[in-house]
Amino acid sequence: MLTYKDYLSPEHVKPRATLYDMLRTTCEQYHHKAAFQMRENEDRYRQVTYGQLWDRTEALAEYLLSLGIEARDKVAIESENRPEWGLAYFAIMKTKATIVPIDAQLPFTDVDFILDHSETSVLFVSRGIWEKVWKTTLATHPRIEHVIVFDPVETSDPRVRLLDHCIEEGAKLTAKLPQAFAPNDHHVILYTSGTTGNPKAVMLSHGNLASNVYAIHRIIHFDDRDSFVSVLPVHHVFECTVGLLAAVAVGATVTYAESLKSSSLLANMRETRATLILGVPLLFEKLYYGILRAVEKRPIHHRFVFWTLLWAVRIGRIFGIEAGGLVFRGLRGKAGLGTIRLAISGGGPLPYVTARGFRELGIRLIQGYGLSETSPVLTAGTERHDNVRSVGLPLPGVELRIVDPSPLGEGEIACRGPMVMQGYYRNPEATAAVMQDGWLLTGDAGYLDGKGFLHITGRLKNVIVTHGGKNVYPEELEEKLDASPFIKESLVYGEPESEDIRGEKVAAIIVPDYELIRENWDEMPHARVHREPTDQAIAEEVDRAIHGLNHHLPAYKRITGWAIHREELAKTSTRKIKRFLYKAGRTPDR
Repeated sequence: MLTYKDYLSPEHVKPRATLYDMLRTTCEQYHHKAAFQMRENEDRYRQVTYGQLWDRTEALAEYLLSLGIEARDKVAIESENRPEWGLAYFAIMKTKATIVPIDAQLPFTDVDFILDHSETSVLFVSRGIWEKVWKTTLATHPRIEHVIVFDPVETSDPRVRLLDHCIEEGAKLTAKLPQAFAPNDHHVILYTSGTTGNPKAVMLSHGNLASNVYAIHRIIHFDDRDSFVSVLPVHHVFECTVGLLAAVAVGATVTYAESLKSSSLLANMRETRATLILGVPLLFEKLYYGILRAVEKRPIHHRFVFWTLLWAVRIGRIFGIEAGGLVFRGLRGKAGLGTIRLAISGGGPLPYVTARGFRELGIRLIQGYGLSETSPVLTAGTERHDNVRSVGLPLPGVELRIVDPSPLGEGEIACRGPMVMQGYYRNPEATAAVMQDGWLLTGDAGYLDGKGFLHITGRLKNVIVTHGGKNVYPEELEEKLDASPFIKESLVYGEPESEDIRGEKVAAIIVPDYELIRENWDEMPHARVHREPTDQAIAEEVDRAIHGLNHHLPAYKRITGWAIHREELAKTSTRKIKRFLYKAGRTPDR
């Protein structure tokens, strides 16, 4: 079991009780260092130093106070990732108002719900979504008194102001900003991503987030020499806590990726010499299999050398020798990953093959686990202790227990600690449903192994109960299906057994990787029967893959029916499938 001696004791970062104290300490210590940056043109990155971050957020906070913003008022940010997002975030914090981050990709109906439910009065937006705001939000929300736009837009609406103008005007004001912040002060309301349909509003305090930030530094080392590349939407708590707050806590530099296209992302990493990247499993799967596909396009002698070296690395790992870092240094450089020393995956289960593959190529890829309700990180792999088949060890201050465990030790995961939310905003019933005697019920099923590593087996709400009373977790089967290079993604669900028999049978929706299938059709078994990858031929190939998987599964877990879905499954902004849209295999209206 992990003990206090196993945690890191970083001397470069001292715990602070509030995010305000954290920001002030960093801005004083790293005044001239770049805090945020983003490519402005082909040969220049636009930067905001920590000194500028402090001064500009002071001025912007002054301006917000002049608009009448008070403690616990709600101020929303709806924008793509960019340096101005952080400016708005910390400026709102300095007024003691509550921040409401909004996903820039949400449709208007969802944004409308959030603005109405949170009672937001001021909204920060980027020009990229201005058209949506101008045509909808301003027309339907009389409560929105002011809109601050990051870039110039054409409008005569008196409620609209330009960010730079607000900062200039705020610098002339002399209102007294709040200086005393307490751990229990409200800080942010996070609306859950909606994989189950109805979002809840998670209330987090300064103490919730600050405790999580400093616990992360006790289990994963990074400092002011590190350079983050921000890929995930920063409105999401995983990216915001780890990729923004934890980076700011040590004076690291955050680069906002200009695009999620692989070529642009890899260029950003090369040019900024990025050392850390956060992502969801799908991102790392694409990077890993992209490297393998690039190798397969090389001449046969190059492929032979690569696979020979890879097997040598695998054999070395059996004897405790990690040679991938040295052996594949050149390959990583060509792939644009030459300076990356650590990759962190969150937001969903990381396939074992991907985690192992990154490590074999010389990049440590660890995964964490948590919820919006826990600020969010509860567990993570560490650079000292890692088990890629698990979601890691509990962070300092995190207590875990398994509720109503089965004979095998599996049950609902419950947690408590300083990172647990204050509750759901305007929803005491939902709060009471998940909080029991000081413990938060996560809704996830899992178990703790003998060494203290947490293993997730699935979501309790997703569990399929067979007519024999057996529990089947879709996530387990989806990982096995998605391991096929010719299946792009899958969704496993339960169908009623019959009208006469209670219980469910296992079914699946399969999205084939049409592009990869066509590229490799000549080497596939059905190429002998079908010269071209027709829909029927692809269906037969998927059928073959499912039968192969079923052969290795116990009878109650076998997939008894499946359907092909040609388009990518609908997802949240953090790439989680919206399962509620596909209940009983139903295809959502498009």
